[in-house]
Amino acid sequence: MAKWEFWSGTADHGTVSDAYFQAENDLARQMAIGEGLKPVWSTPAKSHNDARRALHAHRGWEEYTPMM
Repeated sequence: MAKWEFWSGTADHGTVSDAYFQAENDLARQMAIGEGLKPVWSTPAKSHNDARRALHAHRGWEEYTPMM
């Protein structure tokens, strides 16, 4: 099971930016930090699809349906 992190922030020009990646992904973390994003939520998940379902539920979005 992997830990997934949701990062969010507002750039200097006012644009909101988000990132969602596995916690072990150091490159994604470095890019998020470089964009001024901050970690706001995390979840354990067995797969990418499970991680997306959890993110959709957390954000109050409609149920995640994987693209096939």
